[in-house]
Amino acid sequence: MALTAIHDELLVDIFLRLPTREDLIRASAACVSFRRLVADRSFLRRFR
Repeated sequence: MALTAIHDELLVDIFLRLPTREDLIRASAACVSFRRLVADRSFLRRFR
């Protein structure tokens, strides 16, 4: 498994633990790669 994939998996796990959508929006505004992960359909289905 590539380091990037592990990195993305860890970020997704962290983002899924954020308590509110507002927190998720703030986190996704931090950088383009965060926004890409959060905007993914599979992530959005998993987030409450």
